[in-house]
Amino acid sequence: MRSTKNGIWMFVLVTGVVFTRAVSLANAQEGGEAPAANAGHEAECQVLNLDQCIALALKQQPALQAHQSSLMAAETNRRAVENLLIPSLIARELPIRRKQAAMGVTVASAGLKQAELETIYAVTRLYYSVIFAREQRKVAQKVVGEIQRTALTVKLGLSQGEKEVRESDLNKVNMYLKLAEAKVAEAETGIRRARAALQEAIGLGACGCVEVADEGFPELTLKICLQDIINMALANRGEMIQADTVAEVMGLEVEAQKTTFRPRFHTFAAVADIHARPIPQGESNGEYRPGALGPEMPTTLVGSRRMRVERAEHFYTRATAVAEKTANLIALDAEDAFLKVEAALKQVALTRAAVEQARILIPRLEKDYPTRRKRPGAGATEELLRNYVVAAQAEAQYNEARFKLIIALAGLERATGGGFSAGLYSPIRDGACSLPRP
Repeated sequence: MRSTKNGIWMFVLVTGVVFTRAVSLANAQEGGEAPAANAGHEAECQVLNLDQCIALALKQQPALQAHQSSLMAAETNRRAVENLLIPSLIARELPIRRKQAAMGVTVASAGLKQAELETIYAVTRLYYSVIFAREQRKVAQKVVGEIQRTALTVKLGLSQGEKEVRESDLNKVNMYLKLAEAKVAEAETGIRRARAALQEAIGLGACGCVEVADEGFPELTLKICLQDIINMALANRGEMIQADTVAEVMGLEVEAQKTTFRPRFHTFAAVADIHARPIPQGESNGEYRPGALGPEMPTTLVGSRRMRVERAEHFYTRATAVAEKTANLIALDAEDAFLKVEAALKQVALTRAAVEQARILIPRLEKDYPTRRKRPGAGATEELLRNYVVAAQAEAQYNEARFKLIIALAGLERATGGGFSAGLYSPIRDGACSLPRP
């Protein structure tokens, strides 16, 4: 009886975790509780695949609209500085300011690109959160069907007066059945919550409704290696482009300060909002993550020309250090994303093997069950129920492993600034070496 209880609580623990994992991941990404949709609202849902969801998000996500406005503002500032008709004798720094304003457009453009990648990552993650919750619902529904068939067999044995069939056997079956039915209901809620988070990531808000079209996880062939991933990240990440460009702007500021002997002279920061997007702050609690640096530049420098130039040089030195630190953090982020993919691939392979074993074992047990149930002290019903639970655990963990692989691949795309494509919504790019097929 103790093994039966252990099986029950293992089923509750494992399926409870995986059913809610999609919801928790979705809400951790997007934040907040999702309102339940009524039946009339769901009838108006658009059925979209991943490509369509991403295309819609790139048009409607407010965060992207904010970045686009920043880019337009930078472009307007560039044109404004370019159109200034001031004699060079009066504004000797003007050619430098024009170069800095043009670099401001580069910085804003890189910020928009990175925001687009973040949006694609969020949509991909939440899209497959819906699929993951659906797959877990299938596992629970399958267990419900298996236990229901067992319940019918036990009831038939009781009605026919079979000596080895007891009322306690039926109680055990019903207990398993109620737990499995509870997981089906929990999965239904998980699907709706994950879909609501997806709608927010797309930018539809509370009034929109999207239904995920695909029914399963894709089969992927991967060709990547670590050094390629790091190189892609350093070449494509928006943060790297911003940090390098800001360092160039700081270098130009040194030259701008040399153009005048005024004791008080403005910097580019007084007329242009040029800033690099910082890598997230560091952590050293449960998980270690080094922190980033940010550039500095006041709106005005004061003092003699020599002192102003010297101070500008210090800010330039800091900016080059910021760019170097950013490169190190991006390389670390890319390597971490790569290792997560490797780990997920191993988990997929191991849990798939467990599922294959379960698919061989369960039919054999079901075939032998009528005979073994009539043997004295055989405990056939308890054994069959316990193996249903173990098989469900294997299926649930396999689904979770495939979901984690999808999330890891989407994270790898984000970490490389779009340089690597996992084939989730676009063709795979060949790399120099390969990982095993999931």
